[in-house]
Amino acid sequence: MEQVAFLSSLLFEGLQEAHGLSSYDEELLLCAALLHDIGISVDYRKHHKHSRDLILKGSLPALTASEKDRVALLARYHRKAQPKTKHKVFGNLSWEEQGRVKKMAGLLRVADGLDRAHTSSVQHLDIQKERDGFWRVRLQGSGDLAYAAWGGQRKASLLEETLDIALKIQPF
Repeated sequence: MEQVAFLSSLLFEGLQEAHGLSSYDEELLLCAALLHDIGISVDYRKHHKHSRDLILKGSLPALTASEKDRVALLARYHRKAQPKTKHKVFGNLSWEEQGRVKKMAGLLRVADGLDRAHTSSVQHLDIQKERDGFWRVRLQGSGDLAYAAWGGQRKASLLEETLDIALKIQPF
């Protein structure tokens, strides 16, 4: 989970121009990255939903109720379903807040995909906007970077749709 937080931070910094989120948003993203898999202790298959529930019900005194809602949503949306207004907590957010959550969830999904093998093989990201408009994310590190790139690309659709960009994730 620390690796996913590390990768989330690198993605956040490298794509700052595209997402326009604040340092406050980055703090919430990193909190969610550290907690996104806690639901595995309940059930792997639906761990994203269990992570949301554990965060919402847990005692997290460092977070306000509003912050806890957002962190729980990010954990919920780190895999599978897209954020939808019919989802109770998400639907209660303002349109602007929903957009911020979608951006952060997209970043978290890609970071989670980059560490799909849970081997912390990605140690650095080189992120550049190319002339033809797409964003190239080059992975540096050890181990199977091709698998890490595949995992990140596989989970990039929410981020691409929300930011209206195209990502090309590949080993360096």
